[in-house]
Amino acid sequence: MAPRSLLAAAAAAVAVAAAAATTVAVSTVTYDAGGTVSWTRPAAAYATSAYRVFAPAGRGGVANTRLDGVYASSAFVWGGDLEFVLPVTAPGTYHVMLGFAELHFTAPGKRQFNILVSGSARGGVRALKSLRTKYDIYAAAGARRRATTVWAKRLAVDASGIRVRLQRVAGRNHPSINLIRVIPVNVPSTPSPSPSPTRSPAPTRSPLPTRSPSPSPTRSPSPTRSPLPTPTRSPSPTTTPPTPTPTPTPTPTAGPSTPLPQPTARGAWTAQPGFPDGQRRHENCFVVHRGRFYLIGGRGRRATMRYTPATGRWDWRSAPPQGAGGIHHMQCVALGDYIYILAAFTGFFPREPTVTRVLAYHPLRNEWSTGSTPIPAPHRRGGAAAVAYRGAIYVACGNVGGHGFPHSTSQRTFSRFTPPAGGGADGQWAALPAAPRVRDHVSAVIVGDELVLAGGRDGGARSSFNAVAAEIDVYSFGSGAWRTLRSRLAVGRGAPVVGAIGGRVVIAGGEGKGQVWPQTEVLDVAADTIQTIAAQMLPGPGGSQGRHATTGAVCNGVIYAAAGSGRQGGSPELSSMEAFSFVQPPPKCT
Repeated sequence: MAPRSLLAAAAAAVAVAAAAATTVAVSTVTYDAGGTVSWTRPAAAYATSAYRVFAPAGRGGVANTRLDGVYASSAFVWGGDLEFVLPVTAPGTYHVMLGFAELHFTAPGKRQFNILVSGSARGGVRALKSLRTKYDIYAAAGARRRATTVWAKRLAVDASGIRVRLQRVAGRNHPSINLIRVIPVNVPSTPSPSPSPTRSPAPTRSPLPTRSPSPSPTRSPSPTRSPLPTPTRSPSPTTTPPTPTPTPTPTPTAGPSTPLPQPTARGAWTAQPGFPDGQRRHENCFVVHRGRFYLIGGRGRRATMRYTPATGRWDWRSAPPQGAGGIHHMQCVALGDYIYILAAFTGFFPREPTVTRVLAYHPLRNEWSTGSTPIPAPHRRGGAAAVAYRGAIYVACGNVGGHGFPHSTSQRTFSRFTPPAGGGADGQWAALPAAPRVRDHVSAVIVGDELVLAGGRDGGARSSFNAVAAEIDVYSFGSGAWRTLRSRLAVGRGAPVVGAIGGRVVIAGGEGKGQVWPQTEVLDVAADTIQTIAAQMLPGPGGSQGRHATTGAVCNGVIYAAAGSGRQGGSPELSSMEAFSFVQPPPKCT
């Protein structure tokens, strides 16, 4: 059948399916694996690990499609699998179209891989359905630089989204893909439907890549727009976002299905008083101590700023000991009468030495003290998570060397620092079982008798901005052992804002894969469930939204975030503050 006949028949089939469906503010979405065409969404934002892009120049167009701009580049990964987790606006039935074109090899048999798909983003390997075995793009298309497609028809999809995995075949070249298209077929209506903020501009539902969409100017998303189809929320503190559809619990990777209840979380971010713009900063820490907030450090020499909720005012406090490059990349910890800095960088990007002695700040006396002896070498690092538990401070992961391959090395190190009676910078260090994986630009929180690590990245990777961690690791103080939850972040993020409210951990902001993420995810540690909720971090300067390179401070069930950066990297630095609470208006910090 000629391509135009195929197009007409496929378009008619989709039109019939669409007419029979009751849809909820959902439309066809095209993901560009090469990330080069403006009206598509960049697939890199939804990959579970970093990949490379192959975009050969000067070799003509791609046949069998009018979307040769999308098919002209492909995603691939060396020596492993290529996997994407794609969000949906609502559970329902979807078609998933995978578009391929062989851009490199000139004969069949060179590149082969398995194609698997699942309608649950959190399902284990067993939940993945095989679409093709030893799939050969060249053989399927019949030529080099010719488009071809593979379909998963009428896929039942839950609220956690769609998983697509291209699995490497031993002895053959790496998997490759050009585009993914998600087409709604039957999405049942639900109360309070929530529109997607970044709809695909394609006005048709063509199931073949030979169909050229006619993008509307009003639907041309910026590559830095939010990739998850969460509703746009008003920054007004009096607005409460709608309750999202609860996310079903995933099936474990082994053993019988054991569904767990998924909580329905709602909440909102609200603007709080900012501090003087001349003190804007990033890679700082932000911590609460006895009802007042302290903003400490950051790149460059920065003063300490104190915020008093009772008055809504900021004032100046004593700066920590620091060199010309400042003290930065730390999670400060309040314990007893002191605020501690145990793991931090100093100096300038990219080769940043670690702080060699513990720093302790006494807020009442407005004084800093320095440890009389150096931190033992195995415990020195920057960009680590730190948290207090029962009179001691626990430091997890981090980085030695600063930023950049190969001099920077991300760590699994897990340490305990026990201050002296009465507090102070001198104390005892002890080594504990290493964390399950390396990560830096990470924060930790305490939930019950467990330490939770979420977010971060492998700062020693060649492309560290893309080497973000989606896994959530938990350390039990009772058993002295680590475990990795089944739940994963929908968006891997470096340097996110993390805070614990009751038994739930809120993860928001963070950077990676070219942008800052405003989405908010809520983890129920006991139930091992996670969901992306409607609330997003507030817009910032220059069209930015969200923040990274700061830490969350929790007071009276409210998470506060101040300073940081509004885009990936160090600019724009922020002087604003916002707060998240499940209750509106947020309770006062006392």
